Amino acid sequence: MKYLKAYRFKLYPNKQQANAFARHAGACRWLWNHLLALQKQHYAETKKFIFFHDMSKMLPGLKDQYEWLSEAPSNSLVRVCRNLDSALKKCFKEGAGFPRFKVRGRSRESFYVINQQLRIEKDRSKVFLPKTGEVKFRSGRLTEGVVAGANVSWTGRGWELTIQCKIEQDVSVVVPKAETVLGGDFGLKELLVRSDGVKVKPPKSLRKTLKRLRRAQKSLSRRTKGGKNRARQARLVGRIHAKVRDHRRDVQHKTTSALVRAASAVVTENLNIKGMVKNRHLALSISDAGWGEMNRQITYKCEWAGKQHIKAGQFEPTTQTCSACYLRKTGDDKLRLQHRTFRCDCGLVMDRDLNAAMNLRRLGLQALGLQHVNKDVGQAMPERAARRKRRKADACGEASGGRVASATLSHASRKQEPARSSTELSG
Repeated sequence: MKYLKAYRFKLYPNKQQANAFARHAGACRWLWNHLLALQKQHYAETKKFIFFHDMSKMLPGLKDQYEWLSEAPSNSLVRVCRNLDSALKKCFKEGAGFPRFKVRGRSRESFYVINQQLRIEKDRSKVFLPKTGEVKFRSGRLTEGVVAGANVSWTGRGWELTIQCKIEQDVSVVVPKAETVLGGDFGLKELLVRSDGVKVKPPKSLRKTLKRLRRAQKSLSRRTKGGKNRARQARLVGRIHAKVRDHRRDVQHKTTSALVRAASAVVTENLNIKGMVKNRHLALSISDAGWGEMNRQITYKCEWAGKQHIKAGQFEPTTQTCSACYLRKTGDDKLRLQHRTFRCDCGLVMDRDLNAAMNLRRLGLQALGLQHVNKDVGQAMPERAARRKRRKADACGEASGGRVASATLSHASRKQEPARSSTELSG
């Protein structure tokens, strides 16, 4: 099996090397914006785009016109041409958005280094980069496989080296066993609830730092543009964002790794996250949780481990279905967001997220052929059983005993029908 694996190293450049990194990243950003502007102008005139071969042939002339462009590694500039070419093709072939200009201070500053110009000295914890020399780095692990390339980027708190390696190894396929198939339900109260009862608290990285971040951004907006104080405050805002990102990433990797390690097959939801974040009351919490990134990590980690990752359909009623008797709540019986406990006529009383995780596990077992598919599973609760569960309302919309007026927004009805007998209800 062949796959790509990335390793992140924290770099410790001296002042001269840090300035060189900034110049290299700035040159790549300027070249991207310059070529993108040429693309728009050329398309307006000829209705055609300029692709990689023609863009790369422009580089010698641009270096003669702008001498400072030669300070950046030539292969890094060529990589910019290739990235823009790929972005244009994805826009029209895969439906991705049209490439946008990169704004200084807002876009992530980075540049690419090819594998021929990269040399890692593991004994001395140093890496050799073109036109920079040896730079110290720190990492808890070292690279494996063949180095395909690397990317040097500014994270907000420092410079980081991401090395991409090609790894080829024999991965033994794990045969799923019913007792080790795990379902995972994503949530906001709990980041992940597993079918074996394990619950992971959400880190709430952004929400915990929101007050400090707002104060820092407000101070940044009041600083004079181009001044040193504004640049200093911008670095502070960048450090806060980097801390939030690193904390969230750490929790996500630990959670997904533990899930894949404990299971022979993993079943999760296929959520429509873009549609869910349109709810302005929950958008911040959903984005802060990072469900999409967790699903992505589970997918490739299962692939590396030789295990299966099954995604349930978006419209599977896992939250509304009883994991014991398989009856589904409908109508007024449906669980709302504020209902945290699932209760069923069969006697099941369970946390709603754990119940959903159990249903996901059942769907995974059926997909793997480890459990018989019951055609009645997921069906709505029969009307007769539903009538037994809730009291039948009278013509006034209330039971004869009368509801407490303070429990609803409307007043209790003044005219009521007499209560019906139990035989009448069960009939």
